Amino acid sequence: MGFTIVGFVVKFVLERRSKKMEINHSLFQQNRINTVNNFFTYYAKAELMWLQIGIYEILEHKIPAKEIDKLILPTLNDLNRTVLELKMYFDAEDHTFFQQLAGGFGLIHGKLLNLYSDLSLSGKNIISREIDFTQRRDEILNKNMFLIDELCLRIRKSFKSKF
Repeated sequence: MGFTIVGFVVKFVLERRSKKMEINHSLFQQNRINTVNNFFTYYAKAELMWLQIGIYEILEHKIPAKEIDKLILPTLNDLNRTVLELKMYFDAEDHTFFQQLAGGFGLIHGKLLNLYSDLSLSGKNIISREIDFTQRRDEILNKNMFLIDELCLRIRKSFKSKF
């Protein structure tokens, strides 16, 4: 009878521990999914922002620098914050994709700042500077689409291997 009680207690403890591990794993996966979803939400907002922003007005200095920052920086900051959160859920190799995607938007922002503030470009007309910006933006967005495709494949594989 002593062995039966001990066996029952051991079984109960092991089942409880297993259940806790299962709950923790499930919670981890749910948080991971939520953070990935947040990243893609902020990514879509940033992409839309770059596609809709008034480049001509910015390059003509019709919009003050502070206002430009108010238009751009909150979206980029949200995206970058999410990239940091993703570091908890992905290994370095996979996390690099998120960093590259957000970094692409940083490059677009850098191009805009360069065209806005570089006095040596003042002789270049607004249209050609706008074309320079648009070409760089589109080049980066196209590269990002390939990165997103690869990232989605990796995420799908990692979720399939967990279940």
